[in-house]
Amino acid sequence: MLLLILLYLSTVRIYCFASEKDIVINDHDNTTCSYKKCINKCCPKNQYAIVGENNFTCTDIDFKTNYSTVYLYDRHEHDQLTNKTLSDLFMLLPGKFLNDTFYESQTFYDSFGLPTYLNEEGLVYTEVPNTYNRWQIIPNTDFCIDYFDDREFAQSVKLRLSIVELIDDDEDTEGDYLTYALIVSAVFLGLILLVYFLLPELQSLGGKILMSCVCSMMVAFVLLAIVKSGPYSAEICINLTCATYYFFMAAFCWMNVMSYDIWWTFRGYAKARQIHRRGEMFKFLMYSLYAWGVPLLMALILYFMNVADLSHVPWIIQPSVPLLGCFLTGGQQLVYMYDPMLTMLCGNYLFYFLTAFNIYRLSRSNNLVFKSAAAGSPAAHRAQKQRLMLYLKLSTIMGLNWVLEYISARYPKIQNIWYVTDTYNMLIGISLFLIFICKKKIYVKLLRRFQGMTRENYALPRQIPKRSHTSSLESDISQEIPLNGISSHPNGSNFNSTKTFKI
Repeated sequence: MLLLILLYLSTVRIYCFASEKDIVINDHDNTTCSYKKCINKCCPKNQYAIVGENNFTCTDIDFKTNYSTVYLYDRHEHDQLTNKTLSDLFMLLPGKFLNDTFYESQTFYDSFGLPTYLNEEGLVYTEVPNTYNRWQIIPNTDFCIDYFDDREFAQSVKLRLSIVELIDDDEDTEGDYLTYALIVSAVFLGLILLVYFLLPELQSLGGKILMSCVCSMMVAFVLLAIVKSGPYSAEICINLTCATYYFFMAAFCWMNVMSYDIWWTFRGYAKARQIHRRGEMFKFLMYSLYAWGVPLLMALILYFMNVADLSHVPWIIQPSVPLLGCFLTGGQQLVYMYDPMLTMLCGNYLFYFLTAFNIYRLSRSNNLVFKSAAAGSPAAHRAQKQRLMLYLKLSTIMGLNWVLEYISARYPKIQNIWYVTDTYNMLIGISLFLIFICKKKIYVKLLRRFQGMTRENYALPRQIPKRSHTSSLESDISQEIPLNGISSHPNGSNFNSTKTFKI
């Protein structure tokens, strides 16, 4: 009986000691945390923080502290409260504010309105509902815990977390460099549009498709440069994001149109039927309905998904603009932008593969059907093959851009990856300008446009004899794309040498 009582008394004594023990280790104690779990305490031992206007001041504690009121959360179910407290599992290592780097960048994490959970492993999980990375892990090196006296607002002493605000030192540099790259690219895209506006003979169906694609890309680059030049209010930020998103998706939709149109052309040749049975204008209107309408629908979905209150379903991913930035960022960009772009690019290459198959059929077949007028002339075939190669180059350039952007969004911690992606953005406009504009025939057409066909001081590189006109014209057909003639006369008849289209 006596032994049982002693054991009981001893148990009670141990329990009381554990509930009242000081879990704050001494300053400059470098050994305790080597065998016990420790969490950083913001102020030195026996001090707490007074919240000032722009700083904190540590002062002596004049009240009784009780860290056993801080309950911990489960390590697996991050928002599930356990029956364990801070004093049950951890010791407090004082003086985190003495680290100047931490002190200058720290902030109250709950000022962002995001719930935080300190778990049994000493990690803080913060929940950002409706985002790609819903749970953000904050290691114990990036936060401290203490009592804070916020007299200006709360007029009471509370136990709060103070977590370092992670700042990317290269963010401003990246924004400036990307802005310059986008502007350079947009200038060269604008030059492509200018040339096509100046030369009406280029504005056939293929030319209009290319102009629409380049115009969408140019406006998207300009708007993205404006976005990166912020900051802006939330409303302006959302509107700019939706507009930029719309034109980016429109550019990829017009690339879809390119691949479909070239496939449809060779499919018409393979089946020996007219290519534009309802006329080019009707076909372009149908293309426009798709290439401008689908991005509009996607932009509306983006807008309403962004402003909708989906807090009751936190696993649904929202764009989170401007919460996470004044444009789509990270995983949100993958879901709403890069995944749809990947689908479109796959569709492009599928059409190109089918086009190559139709070309193979035309080249291998000796059937009389393939030799009919509706099957197109060899010159028309060569012209369309050249258009296919130009479209393939465009799709390859944009496909590589997608790969680089995807890598930078999926793996943002890769050192200076944005230098590569932003430099490539600048090269997009330059590359397309070289592919579509920097050609001798375009140069000659521009000279004719400004100097006039009747001026005596204009001379071609060499005078073409009259008797060789026919053979020279056939050579031009093989190098240019006479879409006007092809659309109504696939065999190449009634072709006007001055109405050519070249990409």
